[in-house]
Amino acid sequence: MTKWFKNVEYAESADEADKLLKEFCDSIGFAKEYVSTTAWKHSVDLACAKDSGLDGAKGTLLADQRDIADTARRKARVAAIAAEKEEIIGQIDGVDDFDDHVVAIFKQVCAQYEAGGQVDMTYGQSVSRAVYDGLRPNWSALAKVAAACDGPLFTGLSSMAIENKEEKGKGSVGGTLERRKNQGNFFIRVNNVRFNIHINIE
Repeated sequence: MTKWFKNVEYAESADEADKLLKEFCDSIGFAKEYVSTTAWKHSVDLACAKDSGLDGAKGTLLADQRDIADTARRKARVAAIAAEKEEIIGQIDGVDDFDDHVVAIFKQVCAQYEAGGQVDMTYGQSVSRAVYDGLRPNWSALAKVAAACDGPLFTGLSSMAIENKEEKGKGSVGGTLERRKNQGNFFIRVNNVRFNIHINIE
């Protein structure tokens, strides 16, 4: 439980600060994965300090969020993955072995990384169970293409079987009224930023 010192609210422990700051990031739509380990530790330390407290830590995260959205940083993210992204797209786009959904999901993730967007995202189309089950081995095939690139920058491609999110108590979508039901999940790291792609099932 947080404490107060001269009108400054601060966390009692690093674990509490970490939890509260993650919740704050979620509330402002900011993915903490874009913050370096050193910068995150600094924010946690601020949250535990009596003279800065949680408000001081939140201020640093808001500044980090603005920096991530900065045009120069966006250009740097675009440039960082450009070569490998184009190499992979060149091997999968319009190729019979790769489903159009897999190509579209890969492109959507790339765009999300370039924009500094949320790492928990939802694919733009719903698919049937049969289609989703067919996409999973296709996603694994994409992993092999990505692994063959120099670097590589696109790693950790995996997937999960369809779950009923409501039954597992995961039906809420952030602070919105939207509800999840049956979903599958694809995962991928882009330049070491991990994305979780929710795929709605019809």
